[in-house]
Parts: sequence; C-alpha cells; structure tokens
Amino acid sequence: MAREDGVRNSMAAAAAVLLAATAGAADFDLGVKAGVNLATLSGGGLVGGDVSDELERRTGLVLGAYARFPLGQVLAVQPELLYSQKGFRLDAFGVDVTGELDALELAVPLRVDFLEDGAVRPFLLAGPYLGIEMSSEVSVGALGVDVDQDIGDEVKDTDFGLLAGAGLRFPLGSLSLDLEARYAWGLTGLSELPGDDVKHRVLSILAGVAF
Repeated sequence: MAREDGVRNSMAAAAAVLLAATAGAADFDLGVKAGVNLATLSGGGLVGGDVSDELERRTGLVLGAYARFPLGQVLAVQPELLYSQKGFRLDAFGVDVTGELDALELAVPLRVDFLEDGAVRPFLLAGPYLGIEMSSEVSVGALGVDVDQDIGDEVKDTDFGLLAGAGLRFPLGSLSLDLEARYAWGLTGLSELPGDDVKHRVLSILAGVAF
C-alpha cells in the first residue's frame, strides 16, 4: 500500500509540474513520442565484479508525452512523462533470465536546437530524470518452462539519473517530427539488498510528433 501511495503521489507531482509549466508559457510545443529501449544494468553485485560483464540488453518499449518550452532562439526546456520498460537479460547454460524493471519517468532535460525554423534542425539534449518503479519481475525460462517472480520488495521505489542525446527535427506543415537517440545513466542503486549496487543503463531510440 505504501508503494502504491508513493507512486500515486509521484504521478500527481509530475502532472502538476507539466501543468504549471504549460500555464506559464506563451509559446510551446506539446507532443507524443514512442520508441525502443535497449536496457541493461551496471555496477557491483552481491558476488562482486561488474554485472554488465555478464548481462545482455533487454529490448523494451518507451512511450509518453512531452512539451518543449523555448527559452530563446536556441535553448528550450523539455519536460517529459514516459512509461519506460527497462531491465536486463542473462542467457547462460540454457537458462534465459529476463529482469523486467518497468518505470514511470519524469525527465526535465535542456534542449539546444540549431539552425532556423522551417528547416531540418539538429538538436542536443541533456538533463536529469526521476524514475518511479511500476513493476519489477524476473522471468526464468528453461526446458520450455517459464517461471515469473515478483521482486518488488528487493527493488527501490525510485531511481534518479542523467540522460543525454541528440536528434533531428523535421517540419511537417503545422507539425514537427523529432527523431532522437539518447543514453540514460542511473546514479542511484536499485537494490534494497545490502552490498548490491546495480544501476540502470539504457539506450533509447525515439520518434516524437509535436503539435
């Protein structure tokens, strides 16, 4: 119940941030975006060493809404609210293990757009994100049998990190198409277990339509 209350409170706070920003801006874009995550973990595990040496990337979806509030001709702030499927995969000795660590993310990167409106515009973005864990499961498959295990009690409710990326904005009449690639570095450990300090590492490829 405490976990659910925390998620609801965080979602309400994220919505309030977006609404307050919208109300205070005279010229802004609103949009939706979707794409694919290639996610894994890094950091020290209970058995020592860096877990990224053993893990493969989990392929997942990422989708949500974003806004772009210009702060001049070049600089803008781009708050985003995204549902992001993260985690990891491990395939060893015929056993396939998939960690499904899905989260609601509020990101507030700064964005720099180059060139003039009306042309294809390269852009860069970077900033912090806050992740709120929505579901945490491990799926183990062997000999044609799959077993799912909830690990919510072993995973922290929130995750904080940084993201950086680059992309292109294409004009589409009254709309704009954003294509981008970004990488996110988790800065806080995910595990509630002492001595386990793994963190998210996620490469995302995204397409967005701004209105």
